[in-house]
Amino acid sequence: MKRQYAWLRKKPALLVLTPHTELGTTGHRTGFYYDETATHCWVWVDAGFGVEIGSVMGGLTPPDSKTDVAESHPPMASCFMNDEDAMSILSSIKKDSDVNGANYYCVFLPAGHGAKWDFDSTLIDNIVGDAWAADAVVGAVCHGPAGLL
Repeated sequence: MKRQYAWLRKKPALLVLTPHTELGTTGHRTGFYYDETATHCWVWVDAGFGVEIGSVMGGLTPPDSKTDVAESHPPMASCFMNDEDAMSILSSIKKDSDVNGANYYCVFLPAGHGAKWDFDSTLIDNIVGDAWAADAVVGAVCHGPAGLL
């Protein structure tokens, strides 16, 4: 008999992206990483969860130009970028100040170099802290753990 965990799906998962676009003072551009965002988004969608995205500034967040090159896309990122519904999630990014981590089953911090600049904030502290206090799953990858410090 297959177990049903419908109670897990009552809350969506939240991915918190970096909107930071400048890599320090190098003159190089940065942003969120498509592969890290797409892979984790698909994991939650495939498990039956709704997915929402937040960022410090809200609105459309630019991808890191290195992850926006078609030849270098891992399969999950290509699948995400070619899926209208998935890409529509990127057009409705919530502002982190409007997000309560307790409203999510999971809060996940995919990275991009910009996380080193904008994940060190009380907004991220509050989201992660509220999620943790509500027994949500909290995770991060690559530069994302900057938001867990």
